[in-house]
Amino acid sequence: MKKKTLSLIALTAASVLALAACGKENIENASPAGNTVTTPSAGATDPAATGYILSVLDYDMTQYVTIGDYKNIDFGYEDVTLSEEEKLSEYVGFLAEFSNQIVDKQGITDRPVELGDVVCLDYCGKEDGVPFDGGTGTGYLLGIGSNTFIPGFEDGLIGWMPGEEQDLEISFPEDYHSADLAGKAVVFTCTVQYIVSPDAIIEEANAHLEPDQDPFSDIESFETFYYEELQSQVDDYNRSNLKNYLYDILPNMVTVTQDIPQELAEAYNTQVMRAITSIATSYGVDAETYASYYGQSLDAFVEDYSKNQMYYDAALYIIATENNVLPTEEDFQAWLGDLKAQSGVSDEEFFMGASESEYRVYYFEEQVADYLLDTYY
Repeated sequence: MKKKTLSLIALTAASVLALAACGKENIENASPAGNTVTTPSAGATDPAATGYILSVLDYDMTQYVTIGDYKNIDFGYEDVTLSEEEKLSEYVGFLAEFSNQIVDKQGITDRPVELGDVVCLDYCGKEDGVPFDGGTGTGYLLGIGSNTFIPGFEDGLIGWMPGEEQDLEISFPEDYHSADLAGKAVVFTCTVQYIVSPDAIIEEANAHLEPDQDPFSDIESFETFYYEELQSQVDDYNRSNLKNYLYDILPNMVTVTQDIPQELAEAYNTQVMRAITSIATSYGVDAETYASYYGQSLDAFVEDYSKNQMYYDAALYIIATENNVLPTEEDFQAWLGDLKAQSGVSDEEFFMGASESEYRVYYFEEQVADYLLDTYY
């Protein structure tokens, strides 16, 4: 079945476009677009003509910069963890969403509702006997324990037998988003039509397996799979945050020992300007206006980001060379080939958003950042 995962990669004209989503204070997965491990031929630095732009990978950056103690960075970050209740809430909520895909729900009607069930529910909320707006639903698939409804509602259905109409007396939270209902005592007249059968869920799940995935034997194996995927996403989230911290921290650890080549700085400026222009266009404004949102002139905005990006890449370059982990062209091409195969589109379409050199620098950044985190943190 399809896994609930984040997109593998989202490169645009320059992956510094991530600044649009994260804001000036926190650039997520930012990277320059355009680099190669070989020296370009004459005229190759014209991005409009070739898609090629210089990056730190075109230089021996050990001649230009040094870096501080990257092996003992204090991130000041505490990993996000999920409680057992939160895990259950995520799982049961997913089951309810997934159950909407089932044509034949194979409802259970001969036992009471339990925590973790998905029920097909009819309900009508009333205040002083009068139905209120938004309080009525028919055939709603609700996960018991998903915390989808107001506190106490789902717990109040536990023990109910399907087919019986009953009243559930409950109060809305004081901080409920609707002022008309906040803190109000109401009555929900409810009928659990049926409990969605775990067998129906497994049958639907097994109809949507990945080519290399074994079928689920029962709901327990499905639950185990989901929790493993959920934990994987939490781990990815924590790792992504650490990489964001690296992006903020590493540039400040760089010391310039010799003037950085002007053409390299200009290449980073070009990419950042391209990124900002693209972002601004998506918001329906020009680049100057977009920069003003952050209290800067366009020139200062571009210089700020391009310098930070260049120093970040330079720091990763020093780390890679000192530890002999600079990615090889062979490894990059293998990764890129897999990525293109997964995309299912032609090379022309694949490279519309980013050139091969842009992917190369992204791969370099990810590999070295992963090495740093895996080795020292």
